Amino acid sequence: MDGSSLPGLEGGRLHWLHWVHWVGVMLLAGCAVAGGETPTATPLPLPLTPYRTPTPPAVVTPTPFRLPESAPAPPTPTPFLYTVQAGDTLLGIAQRFGLKLDDLLAANPDVDPNLLIVGAELVIPSGQGTTAEALPSAADAVELGTPVCYPAAEGGLWCLWLAANDGDEPLESLSVRLTLYTAAGEEVATQTAFAPLNLLPPETRLGMGAYFPPPASVGLFAVATVQAALPAAEPAARYLPLDLEVASLETGRYAVDVSGVFSVAGETPAGQVWVVATGLDADGRPVALRKWVFEQEAAPGQPQSFRLTLFSLGPPIASVEVLAEARP
Repeated sequence: MDGSSLPGLEGGRLHWLHWVHWVGVMLLAGCAVAGGETPTATPLPLPLTPYRTPTPPAVVTPTPFRLPESAPAPPTPTPFLYTVQAGDTLLGIAQRFGLKLDDLLAANPDVDPNLLIVGAELVIPSGQGTTAEALPSAADAVELGTPVCYPAAEGGLWCLWLAANDGDEPLESLSVRLTLYTAAGEEVATQTAFAPLNLLPPETRLGMGAYFPPPASVGLFAVATVQAALPAAEPAARYLPLDLEVASLETGRYAVDVSGVFSVAGETPAGQVWVVATGLDADGRPVALRKWVFEQEAAPGQPQSFRLTLFSLGPPIASVEVLAEARP
């Protein structure tokens, strides 16, 4: 698809090496404008104009909670997972984390040191050969928004939050521990969530989510803590420059279609392209999250289209933010 033929395309090119683009776009509703005039795109800010659907889903308005003073302190960091990148070796990963190679191999007995698969996850031990404090970390640069949880029809609970990189350097391998508490501060369940993209550039933010299976009471509340975040080592050698254009946003308030065009810059084809869209309500709280994966090789300079649909878990979607990354 030629990007010039897509409606609403006005330039908006980004180059993630300068920071991966995030797009916040206020969405126009599908109502007719008084006087019969045709609606046109209007610069931010513009309030969402509601319209009625035949059978709108139930709206859940989450109530923010505070951690009671009697609640236990969030858990301390534990061994976390590292996603193998192109060009990684076990020895290089061990040296990067200040580990002995034997300790890394002992923590990953099923990994063939002579066949390291890109995308595989390795356990990085925190108690063998090093301590959690000694691991290279950039967790202080990560700012987590308050998780907002939505009940699912089958009795589970979806929790969404925003993770922002407030530092000056790109981060990768971000993981967050999410814990559910009762109003009395009793821990009910906990799990580790991983960012939907490997790379989080400076001054950008990304939606994250975790699902708790039933039974999960709506009376519970969630606390998010950074488990791991690493400074990105030589990102230019492991991530490809990517041009991304969000061409159109079509909304039904509770379901939003996001489409656009991307192309890989430079001379190296991309073996993996990910696009992540986060839907926000009128108060800036995350209500939808979706990841789109390009499953073919993307040739340099060849425009490729993407399309995904966001479904709100609660209030109507008022704006959308989009991030993407490409790897060889």
